[in-house]
Amino acid sequence: MAQPFASVSAAAEYYGVEFAALEQLFARNGDGAACLRRRTSLVDTLVSGLWSLMGGATRSIALVATGGYGRRELFPYSDVDLMFLCPDARTETASRDLIRSMSQALWDSGLRASTITRNVRECDRFAPDNFEFTLSLLDRRLVIGHAESFALLKEKALPALMLREIDTMERLLQKSLYDRYARFGGTIFHLEPNVKEAPGGLRDHHTAQWFAALAKLGEARTWPHSGDLAPDPEVQAAVEFMTATRCFLHLRTHRDDNVLSWHAQDEA
Repeated sequence: MAQPFASVSAAAEYYGVEFAALEQLFARNGDGAACLRRRTSLVDTLVSGLWSLMGGATRSIALVATGGYGRRELFPYSDVDLMFLCPDARTETASRDLIRSMSQALWDSGLRASTITRNVRECDRFAPDNFEFTLSLLDRRLVIGHAESFALLKEKALPALMLREIDTMERLLQKSLYDRYARFGGTIFHLEPNVKEAPGGLRDHHTAQWFAALAKLGEARTWPHSGDLAPDPEVQAAVEFMTATRCFLHLRTHRDDNVLSWHAQDEA
């Protein structure tokens, strides 16, 4: 069980001190991958400690990291995507005040927390106009809480949903790729590139991973292991370079800034 903080203000102080240390370490070694791992671990500690402080350990709720947080790729100023997963609608209704207090505590501690609440059955529903939610569950990870609810999501609800909707997911993912490319003129050649969203940026790597996961699922009818999706060394080197660049941009402006502007290029 996680050790609770004495107060939300103590959690905020802890986060501030540890984040400053993260920033200083990156300034010395420029290691983007290590920066991501350290911030993810820091946020895990904060989420777990605050959940214990709020009395969440007594509830059958799983706190599930999704998106970049779920992948353990939490950039210095990226939002923290966190889902409160309840086993059923009754638990969800009874826990509204607790979840609201926890969400506020995360913000008061210094996190840009993007939180949602779902029960397991809701995660088995597919909405084409909000397929990004289902997509985010491809990168899900239990942080703390009710392991049984998370197991239901991971081992039953999510694989069944993906197998049922795999063709639609692949079509919508392809459309989102083309739409994103259109926003950047369909070219990798930019004088001031967006290292996350532009063609050739980090989002392309994530998209390739999602396509690979869906392909493995369609072929084997079972959920792929993370090792099945490991990139080759050349791709991994490129990802590490782009990761370090994005960390630099975030820490340079102290916000979620992903554009390598002229001034940023000079400073880099």
